[in-house]
Amino acid sequence: MSIKTIMGVVIEADTLDGLNAELAANQIPVLDGSAQIALANLVAAVCSETELAAALPKVKLETRDMTAASGDVSYTGYGGQPTGLIILARVGTPFSIGSSEPALAEHCFALMAKPAITPSSQVSIIYLYTVDIKHQAAIVKTYDVDGFTLTWTKTSDPTGTANIHVFAFK
Repeated sequence: MSIKTIMGVVIEADTLDGLNAELAANQIPVLDGSAQIALANLVAAVCSETELAAALPKVKLETRDMTAASGDVSYTGYGGQPTGLIILARVGTPFSIGSSEPALAEHCFALMAKPAITPSSQVSIIYLYTVDIKHQAAIVKTYDVDGFTLTWTKTSDPTGTANIHVFAFK
């Protein structure tokens, strides 16, 4: 049996599909047994560090004054145009978890602070209740060159400041 440590991973192998699986340091076997590929070459063939970094979501914390009027708000500084969002938002105890996709379809799950804590499902990316019918909701209007625009709708007179954790995917 061959035991090798490759990039911090211990690999134990006798055979792969009946072929000899002797492993050289930092190498992986080709399944037909004809050769071994250096791990560095394999990683480079899959994607560069720049491509990998660009594929990761941009994460930012935004806020929303719950007393603010209804209307469009642009959020920038995301390093490019997103194609999807995941947003976790809260104001006090009530919270909302929402997502949107490239065609701007969206949905969220919200926990409302009514007289009793009640779960809710909404067609918006953010839906934050403070008490009873007092809330702010947001839908994704556009994906922009460096971020996105949300259209906020205020109902009644909610108070507080919402913390909005945004994961923007390209």
